[in-house]
Amino acid sequence: MSSTIDMPSENRRAPEQTQISISLPRELLARIDDAARTERRNRSNFIASHIEGIVAEIEKSAGKKKKRQKRDSI
Repeated sequence: MSSTIDMPSENRRAPEQTQISISLPRELLARIDDAARTERRNRSNFIASHIEGIVAEIEKSAGKKKKRQKRDSI
C-alpha cells in the first residue's frame, strides 16, 4: 500500500519550490492580480518573477558597492 496521495498535476509544486505565506494589503493584492492578468500569468508566477528581478538588481548594486569600497580602501 502506498502512502502517497495522487493529486492533480496543477496542485503539485516543483521540488525546488517552497510555499510561503505573506500578508499584503487587500488593495495591493488586487493590483497584483490585475497586473498578473495583464501579463497573462498566475499570481505566484507574477510575484516570483518580479521579485527575482528586484533581487538581481539589489545584488548587482551591492556588487558595485563592494567593488567601490574595496577600491576606496586601497
